[in-house]
Amino acid sequence: MKTIIFTDMLGNVINEVQLTTGYGTIAVDTQDLPNGTYTFSLITNGKVYNTKKMLRNK
Repeated sequence: MKTIIFTDMLGNVINEVQLTTGYGTIAVDTQDLPNGTYTFSLITNGKVYNTKKMLRNK
């Protein structure tokens, strides 16, 4: 199973999205998030595969 987990800089989970097999895109609604830096991590088979930063600026 593959999951993307979005967290704030304090490590609080904001959103978790289950992914299906294959390639594609996901849309993330950030309208309710305050300005700041967030991270998103791709989890595969229970292990963190990759983590990236996301900047929210209204």
